[in-house]
Amino acid sequence: MSDEKYGLIELFLEDGRTIFTLLDTGRIREEDVPDGMHRYSICEGEDVWYGYIAKNVLVNHIADILTLEELPTPKRGLNFCELDDVVLEPHDPEDIQYFDYSVWSEHLTVDEFRNWVKR
Repeated sequence: MSDEKYGLIELFLEDGRTIFTLLDTGRIREEDVPDGMHRYSICEGEDVWYGYIAKNVLVNHIADILTLEELPTPKRGLNFCELDDVVLEPHDPEDIQYFDYSVWSEHLTVDEFRNWVKR
């Protein structure tokens, strides 16, 4: 797995954090997740490519991502929303949270990613 290159995605979380992730359009088995990383799945949305991110997605799976830090996992998921363009109605962050994303042109191995994030 260390020689495999992954796409780079930048997630913008509703709470203001930015998290970089590695994207694999296939499924990454839990036993193949590198030490110190977390795997999440992306589910297709109705009108958008990214619908939501969850620990496991069985139906309408688009891709898996690897992160160096845990993502929030509210009850109704981490849902895609163009945060700059939408005023969110008040909601309980324990129930649902939103994210936006940016796709980078870089493709990195896990080791390259770890070094890139440290810089």
